[in-house]
Amino acid sequence: MADIVIRQFHPSDIPHLMEVCLKTAYRGKDSTRFYTDPWFIGQIYVLPYLIYHPELARVIIEDGIPMGYIVGTANSEDFYTWIDYEFLPPVRERYPIDATGLSSLEKDVRTLLHKKTSSTWFPPEYPAHLHINLMRNVQRRGFGSKMIQLFLSLPDISQLDGVHLVASAKNTEAIAFYKRQGFIILKETKEAVTMGIRLNNLEGPSSQNTIS
Repeated sequence: MADIVIRQFHPSDIPHLMEVCLKTAYRGKDSTRFYTDPWFIGQIYVLPYLIYHPELARVIIEDGIPMGYIVGTANSEDFYTWIDYEFLPPVRERYPIDATGLSSLEKDVRTLLHKKTSSTWFPPEYPAHLHINLMRNVQRRGFGSKMIQLFLSLPDISQLDGVHLVASAKNTEAIAFYKRQGFIILKETKEAVTMGIRLNNLEGPSSQNTIS
């Protein structure tokens, strides 16, 4: 039986977590074939959190190898300011929009990368946000639920009113999973679904009060 633990992030985990990001970035599935550089997607969706908030990151380890992570921030506004003005400028230079030989998906992601701001819509009562990605071999075993509950119980997070996340509108499996964890839909578009959960026993808006 595999030895599986959930522990605090360590910097030596970074190469493995970048790979996890790549292998789960296409609606929860492997996105390797879409990107010219396998390190690209992780520099947007996992590495910034490991640098800005390493104390909030948790990693799931199977037989000594990182197989998933949960990362996030307690203050989304401050995080987006930091990522736009300090972290992303050299990443944007490294990955220009007008490069040739890109898949349509990589073109779309590079276009988002070069937006003036990385900030996404979220209600003020949900100031924190998270990202969670697990490899298939550790999914459907209860570990995702444990990692979310662990993240929500962290001192820097549990004192807040709420936490939000953004999922691809086409990733119905992930959306269903988040609903089972208590997240509700806050906003829906054709491309993405913003979901949130209220903390401190506060009641959030009903699932009928969504914004399209």
